[in-house]
Amino acid sequence: MLAALPSPPQKRVLQDLVVVAEGKRVSRLDQLRKSPTDVSSAGVSKALDRHVDLRALGASTWDLSDIPAGKVAEETSLQPTEIASDTAGASEIAFGIFRLLGFQFSPRLADVGSATLCRADPAAFYDRLDPLIKSRVNLGLINDHWDELLRVAGSLRTNAVRPAELFRYFAGGGTPTPIGRALMELGKLDRSTYLASYFDDDLLRRRVNTQLNRQEARHTLARKIFHGQKGELRQGFMTNVCILWNTIYTARALEALRAEGRKISAADIARLSPLGFDHLNFLGRYSFSLPDAVRDGNLRPLRTPPPGE
Repeated sequence: MLAALPSPPQKRVLQDLVVVAEGKRVSRLDQLRKSPTDVSSAGVSKALDRHVDLRALGASTWDLSDIPAGKVAEETSLQPTEIASDTAGASEIAFGIFRLLGFQFSPRLADVGSATLCRADPAAFYDRLDPLIKSRVNLGLINDHWDELLRVAGSLRTNAVRPAELFRYFAGGGTPTPIGRALMELGKLDRSTYLASYFDDDLLRRRVNTQLNRQEARHTLARKIFHGQKGELRQGFMTNVCILWNTIYTARALEALRAEGRKISAADIARLSPLGFDHLNFLGRYSFSLPDAVRDGNLRPLRTPPPGE
């Protein structure tokens, strides 16, 4: 049913994705499967460029009204509301652009003890935070260029411009453009608000740290898998296979424990991760012959660990 939805031009674009161009080692599809992993301003630009390329495929224009709701859910991706990064990505321009796009930017800050805040109201007194406020946000510059900032957000949302090209223009070779400076001032405002919460909110720091630990666990699994770098089964595909395997059998194990009458708290389940790989063998010979029970759609029997494991 889904195969009939793309228009002829869209089908040609999708077919071109799997073609390996002359002089290239991978297809465009392989490139899109591999999301950026470096936490930096360049990494943010690459991630936004990848988002633009995926949106350009035109899948958002397909009429899915005749497809069962469960199938629609399978074909969509999660829509994040909060973006976490490490210290290297915590620039003022990153805070500004994410705020314009409607995301909460939540970086983990290694040097938070030496961070300074910016004030919008010169007459305001912020008690114990006041000594940390070293400069003012130029609200006038934001107001003067507010319409341009909204156009920037609209251009990014509608894929009218590539983020990397836009950021290079704003940077101006080391001398930011007026719109670039306005974006930085907006970022200062959002960064100060975030820092004020980061200082005081232990749950926020834990949430950001947990999210980044999960990202690093995913990267660790991907690096463990991606040792050959020349096979047809690429890193992203095999990583997803391992995560799916772990998820299915973790759910099966939980069902077995409940069937034994054991009570499992939601808090314990929330701490489970599908990213473990100690039980997976990445080296040696791969066999794709399935037992009859698995071929018939059944799961393998659960392994009973020895006492003390």
